[in-house]
Amino acid sequence: QRAAKLKEEQIAIAKEREAEAERLAAINTQREKDEEAAAQQAAKEKEEQAAIARQREEKERAAQQAAKLKEEESAKHQAAKEQEEQAAIARQREEEEKAAQQAAKQQDEQELAKQKEEQEAIARQREAEEHAAAQKIAKQKEEQEALARQREAKQKEEQEALSRQLELEKTNKLMEEER
Repeated sequence: QRAAKLKEEQIAIAKEREAEAERLAAINTQREKDEEAAAQQAAKEKEEQAAIARQREEKERAAQQAAKLKEEESAKHQAAKEQEEQAAIARQREEEEKAAQQAAKQQDEQELAKQKEEQEAIARQREAEEHAAAQKIAKQKEEQEALARQREAKQKEEQEALSRQLELEKTNKLMEEER
């Protein structure tokens, strides 16, 4: 009876040990599972963080690209604006030059017209002077001719008077001689 009891106790102890071992095995298995789950979770989190970092990096790159494009667009716009301004300045300069040329041409034309007018006035004056001189000469000639005619008539008259006187004297002398 004692032996049977001992054997029973031994069996109970063995069973208990077995149960303990099973419990430990179960604990170990659970720990392994927990560790694996934790490792998986950490890997998952790491992957998520890496994805977030990649996303952030891509966003930054896209923002930089957009900023660069914006800058290029702005530079292009500025260059176009400057080109337009230069073209406007060139057009204005061209117009000013054209206006200056026009003014110079007009001035030349006015100068020429003035010169022509002055020359014509001089020519008219010369013509008038020549005409007056010709008239004066004609008048002088006329006066001279009149004087010559007068002198000639006077001379003729004087000669005739002298002839008459001589004739009269001659007649008187003859008459005296006859007496």
